Amino acid sequence: MVTLTIDGVKVTVERGASILEAAQKAGVRIPTLCNDKRLIPFGACRLCNVEVTARGRTRTMPACFNPARDGMEVATHTPKLIESRRMQLQLLLRSHPLLCPSCDAGGSCELQNLVHEYQIDDLPFARENRFFHVDNDSHFIRFNMNLCIRCGMCVRICDEIQGQNELSFINRGMHSEVSTDFGRPLNCEFCGQCASICPVGAISSKWLVGTGRKFELENVNTTCSFCSLGCTLTVRKKDDKIVFVTSPADSPNEGNLCVKGRYGWPYVYSQDRLEKPMIRKDGALKEVEWDEALGFVAENLKRIKSNSGGNSLAALGSERLTNEEAYVFNRFARTVLETPHIDHAAGFGYRPLVDGLGKSLGYPASTNPIRDIRNANVILLLGSDLTETHPIAKNEVILASGRHRAQLVVVDSIRTKLTDRPGLHLPVAPGSEYLIANAMLKSIVDNELFDKAAVDMKAEGLGELIASLAEYTPEKVSKTTGVSVDLIREAAKAYAEAPTATIILTAGLNRPGNNVEAATAAVNLALITGRIGKPACGVYVFGEKANAQGAIDMGLTPDLLPGFASVTDESASAKLEALWKASIPKEPGFGANEIFSKASLGEIKGIYIAGENPIDTYPDRVMVEEALKKVDFLVVQDMFLSNTARMAHVVLPAASFAEKTGTYTSAERLVQPIHPVVDSTIGKTDLEILTAVSALMGKPMDYAGPAEVMAEISQAVAAYGGISYERLAGGGLPWPCVDPDDPGKGILYEGGFPGGKAKFMPAAPVRELNVNQLPMYLIPGVVKFHSGSFSTWSPSLLEVCPEAQAEMSWKDIRALGINEGDKVKISDASGASIQAVAKLSRRALDGVVIVPLHFPTVKLNMLTRWDDAAVKVKVEKA
Repeated sequence: MVTLTIDGVKVTVERGASILEAAQKAGVRIPTLCNDKRLIPFGACRLCNVEVTARGRTRTMPACFNPARDGMEVATHTPKLIESRRMQLQLLLRSHPLLCPSCDAGGSCELQNLVHEYQIDDLPFARENRFFHVDNDSHFIRFNMNLCIRCGMCVRICDEIQGQNELSFINRGMHSEVSTDFGRPLNCEFCGQCASICPVGAISSKWLVGTGRKFELENVNTTCSFCSLGCTLTVRKKDDKIVFVTSPADSPNEGNLCVKGRYGWPYVYSQDRLEKPMIRKDGALKEVEWDEALGFVAENLKRIKSNSGGNSLAALGSERLTNEEAYVFNRFARTVLETPHIDHAAGFGYRPLVDGLGKSLGYPASTNPIRDIRNANVILLLGSDLTETHPIAKNEVILASGRHRAQLVVVDSIRTKLTDRPGLHLPVAPGSEYLIANAMLKSIVDNELFDKAAVDMKAEGLGELIASLAEYTPEKVSKTTGVSVDLIREAAKAYAEAPTATIILTAGLNRPGNNVEAATAAVNLALITGRIGKPACGVYVFGEKANAQGAIDMGLTPDLLPGFASVTDESASAKLEALWKASIPKEPGFGANEIFSKASLGEIKGIYIAGENPIDTYPDRVMVEEALKKVDFLVVQDMFLSNTARMAHVVLPAASFAEKTGTYTSAERLVQPIHPVVDSTIGKTDLEILTAVSALMGKPMDYAGPAEVMAEISQAVAAYGGISYERLAGGGLPWPCVDPDDPGKGILYEGGFPGGKAKFMPAAPVRELNVNQLPMYLIPGVVKFHSGSFSTWSPSLLEVCPEAQAEMSWKDIRALGINEGDKVKISDASGASIQAVAKLSRRALDGVVIVPLHFPTVKLNMLTRWDDAAVKVKVEKA
């Protein structure tokens, strides 16, 4: 630590902190136009110059990149400094158009604010006019370089944080501007970071142009509804309508957003939103009033229960439900419907957490905060194309690689953008990532690279693990995967010997095969090298949707009750029965696959679906469709008339995230609030619908609102014991948070809870991939512009990514005799086929075709099956 004095205020900061950071801690404001805490200090604007006296000598220096030192005396607003800043501002104004009355940045422009603060009312020299074309050609973003002050923050955030390098300075002197190469429109992630960081109006989001000044907009903070990283959104609205979304700098995501978070929200206003309930009459869905629809649902569910029992009913929830809604949906299924058959995410999307991490660590959750990733020395990415699935987590990897020189070990069947960063790339066939992870583990054990101080050689399961690794020698795995023995051993050595190392996996409907095996191998790697319970270490599994973690915590699986307890756990069942004042089924129920299989046989007669769209997103589309056709009664609760909803007997419209109160739990276990931003035109949230149906079925769940549900969750789920809406008013809390005084634990140690203990799990036997003779592997892909089929209801996201494209390498495209843009037919061994537009892609390895699963019109799940680790297909010109 170092201590210095700034404008008479003594302040102590960590060694390495800048003078500017020390001033901020001391409460002293130093003006700047080119500084952001996310970026490496640049010193472009020179407005942060201060006078520093040390060792009897006074010097002027920029505060942003000069470190604070012991004994410094810093003056920030001397007459000399004030005059220097006035001169800097005058030089900026020399070529800056004085369009403040009509500029969209007016009132929130940092340059304008400083000109006002320093009372610049004239220029001592002639103005120099320049002219740049105003560029509106890029999606979402407008460039007006006439207003640019050359601070460079847009260029730097694109490079340092996003890793895109899409923007740079071109030309020289007064004619320099920020642009792409050759002045083309942007072709990037469209994250909008460049617009959000611009201190003036040079780069702005088109949606704000002419909408209103920022000071006219009402701000409401909430949590993003797309992926599981839990980014905080500041929703800006005017006249009770959303006009723009940004993120606060003090949020866990530090103000960074991806394209979905910043620009995907217009689905809230989609013209395809359901507004009234619908009942199937005379073979067609007809709009009805709420009372009729709810009564019809209750009457038919009671009829099936009375005739066939609760076991003939099933419930499918969603990772997009809030914690409160997921908890009540669980209770609704188990005590109102009286069925154990409840699931979500196709029954496999969450299994890496439940069966991978849960069985080893005692809790089905990632171990460390997301921001820990940036400090890791080695990052092992097992089937994790973060650029496409979780861009904000990708930013953390970029920071680790760029600033801290972290080595990346990428094991994937896709050539990701992170493959270009320094490190090792181990390309494998789809579903083979676990083979490499276990081979690395075998190499670490055989060469005694494990942490001898941290590993008890008599630890539970270690002997079984070592025995199970016999078939995972680098030589055997090399023959199976084609990855060289030396590369496998180098990856193992890099991970084992690094001071800190972390492992990242992703989970979702695009990764059905062998992901549990990969998660188990990841935990074993972390345990044997002593990487659990330490900063910048651990294992992450990033779920696909907003409340992927919360859906598990609330027990939306056939074998779990809320709080990770098995349904066969008598004490957990008794605890819930006391809370719910009802008995619950004591046996594990059917997962999603079994639910549809049993429905096909007529054994499941009624299904209640809340927020899921199985026809478009679950594997084996034909089987799912046939099963739903045979169901006596299907209820679908959703925002849109999806293909699943079109088959329903009753469709109940639900409110969006922007229209309700509740919480999501992020992938780093952060329980975060969501707040209503606009008034709902639907009138009912998922929670209100479920409680209304339960009352009509004679088993009321009496909750006054979401806050009361959270109060019950804190009693039912030990990890949420200290969480309440009052405490969440200040932001998110990580679980475990066991009592009202517990701040929560960001890093989980062995077992996760007092008395818990981690254990090694045996490596899974080697599974054969799909070995039919078709020439190419099909990968159900993910693109950064979409999140499941849900995002295809957002007109803004469809603007930038309107259709599915079959991505292939140039070698495969040439061998097939097709051109980019041609329609191709993709067929599996059964003869089922789909069509898509061919695209030349650097992501696709030779022998692989990547087709995004987001687009219902393509019907990609015609070709996927529940348990297949990989799908072999034939590609030909359509």
